Amino acid sequence: MLTVTKPSGRAAATRLLGIAVLVIALCISVAPLAAATSADNGSTNSVQPSVSVTKIAGTERAGSASTLSSCAITLYGYTGYRICGFDYSYINWGNGNVEWFVVGTNYAIWHIWLNSGGWHSLGGQADRQTPNGAYTYLYGVATWGTDDFLWCRDWPWSSGWYRC
Repeated sequence: MLTVTKPSGRAAATRLLGIAVLVIALCISVAPLAAATSADNGSTNSVQPSVSVTKIAGTERAGSASTLSSCAITLYGYTGYRICGFDYSYINWGNGNVEWFVVGTNYAIWHIWLNSGGWHSLGGQADRQTPNGAYTYLYGVATWGTDDFLWCRDWPWSSGWYRC
């Protein structure tokens, strides 16, 4: 008889998510090859931006009473607040267009990009347990939800959240 047990925490699942992000990031390196192939066949849309995805480990403010305290993050001249200790990440869309994702102090996912005019909410509701964060993948962002499932949202951001 096969017995399956649920891990006691999310550490293993978060590591698997990190591995998945790494695999996707490695797959992204194929994008320049696809762009070259497109250019070779005379397509008028031959320039395709390469996308890179990077995860930034969460940091705690020195002397903070809780790993769930807020940490300021300033990007593109706008200051927002994220949950300290939660991971945050970004997608580099190319040509200096980098989009950052954090779990805000209301536990929604927030993002900012060049010329966005400030931080914008993508909604959602991240779980308050660590480890957690805003994890990017090719054309999307994911977080652990309050129901212990991984939730994703894909670009264009007009689409809604769904279980990954």
